[in-house]
Amino acid sequence: MRRLFLACCLMTLLAGCGDKAKGLYETAQLEEKQFNTPHATGL
Repeated sequence: MRRLFLACCLMTLLAGCGDKAKGLYETAQLEEKQFNTPHATGL
């Protein structure tokens, strides 16, 4: 499960390379869906 999560994060970051803010926002949304609020808030 953790590997899948990390892979999703990596793909999100790579997809958003041109627009860093968008990539960070999408990653934060993913973190929030997985109940990792402190990391989502940090992003």
